[in-house]
Amino acid sequence: MDSILESIPYYYLLRLIVIAALGFPVLMMAITNRLYAKYRVVNMAQRMGLTVAEGDPRLNLLNAIPEHNFKLGTAIGGNWLSRALMDSTKETKVRLVGAPRGRPTEFVYHRRHDTRDRLLVITTDSWFECRMSVQVPVAFAEFEIVRRRPHMGVYWPKPRPELPLPPQPFGNAELDRKLVLTTAEPGLGPTLGLAVEGLTALEFVHVQGRNGAVHWLATEESSMYAIRRLVEAQQVLEQVADVLAGPVRRR
Repeated sequence: MDSILESIPYYYLLRLIVIAALGFPVLMMAITNRLYAKYRVVNMAQRMGLTVAEGDPRLNLLNAIPEHNFKLGTAIGGNWLSRALMDSTKETKVRLVGAPRGRPTEFVYHRRHDTRDRLLVITTDSWFECRMSVQVPVAFAEFEIVRRRPHMGVYWPKPRPELPLPPQPFGNAELDRKLVLTTAEPGLGPTLGLAVEGLTALEFVHVQGRNGAVHWLATEESSMYAIRRLVEAQQVLEQVADVLAGPVRRR
């Protein structure tokens, strides 16, 4: 084997390495797109009872990060200097909206990079949002729910509570063993406990109740795990909205 490699000119060997490095991710994206077609934007919208308001319906959300990484940026800047320095931006955005069970619901996936080339220094500004929100038409105390421990130990992404709220019990030993609730309202735990049992089976959990809605949130690191459980999370958010505001009245 060594003799075969030594007989290949270095520039051909370099080309083979580059082809392999670029080809493997592309192959994996093609396999993911085929095996996990239910995560394409159009299919996710159908499963969630939503419509595609923004984004490519063909995009597989499990491939959103690598496809964004392979995407070429477009030139930005209105003056000749910005264009000459090749300032660029690239963006991946998906937005699903609807009210499948009577409550306004929105899912947003947004990843953007703006790159500025200043000859000796290249700077990149990044934005990321992965969020599903279900509106709640009544006032309620802010709260946050995360897993008590990562699903697969230290190597699994673990969200940390972001809101400055004290911990409170659910009043259910099984829920308190698996989930952490923070809120300033001590009596909210037992109420939420009626709706959040479905979260205990999910590998990733980050729920916030604030600003008139219940939100399912993910960072870039945890977005793949959150997206795989969007349908289940949507059901839990709707149940939480029901215990906070009462069931939706059908007309």
